[in-house]
Amino acid sequence: MLHGRHIAESARAALSTVDPIPFYAKYGDDTWAAVTAHLDTATEYAAPYQGEEAR
Repeated sequence: MLHGRHIAESARAALSTVDPIPFYAKYGDDTWAAVTAHLDTATEYAAPYQGEEAR
């Protein structure tokens, strides 16, 4: 349960830290590309924190 809570907290922090506006500006009407790029970046941001929990 603690690990799941840690993942949720790191995901929440990543989504609130990574600004989605530049992705929508870059991809314009291609919403799928903007969302994918935003979530990929948020995942990269959160990944190091999840790795610390696994140690």
